[in-house]
Amino acid sequence: MLNFVLSTIAFSLAIYGFDRYFKARSVTKTDKHKFLVFVLATLISIGVGYIVDIVDGDFYLPKKDVALVDVLESRDPLLMAKTILGIN
Repeated sequence: MLNFVLSTIAFSLAIYGFDRYFKARSVTKTDKHKFLVFVLATLISIGVGYIVDIVDGDFYLPKKDVALVDVLESRDPLLMAKTILGIN
């Protein structure tokens, strides 16, 4: 949850910062400008999430690899939903 919160905050701040940076450089606000700001903010948000996972210790936790056949044969809807969403 901490990862989600900090990534969202980082994304919002990156959008604001890049928008101000390009506005100060008198870059016209076109679709390319908006897309570039979105991509850069997304990369920063992913980086923040990765760093939070490493600091929090979640990155090094063992992942529970479940075979898709086992999930389907179990007929457990909760396990199927967790497998689809990638939740351990």
